[in-house]
Amino acid sequence: MSNLAGRTLAGLVAGVNRPEARLCWTGHRARRWEPEPLRFLGVRGVSALATLADRYEDRTGRPAPLAGVVMRTVL
Repeated sequence: MSNLAGRTLAGLVAGVNRPEARLCWTGHRARRWEPEPLRFLGVRGVSALATLADRYEDRTGRPAPLAGVVMRTVL
């Protein structure tokens, strides 16, 4: 694979019209970055806040101060 990649790159740099220059990975455009990591971080953050609110409520016996506001905003 490294030999093929090297021949492809050499042909592209030299401007030589070789079959390797027409392979599917030459001239390939990467897709735009998808928002998946941001969605994952958001879900994990809300889950962590809910866990912290539950722990606070268990420890103090009172509702967590920001839990209601956050949950109304998210849901």
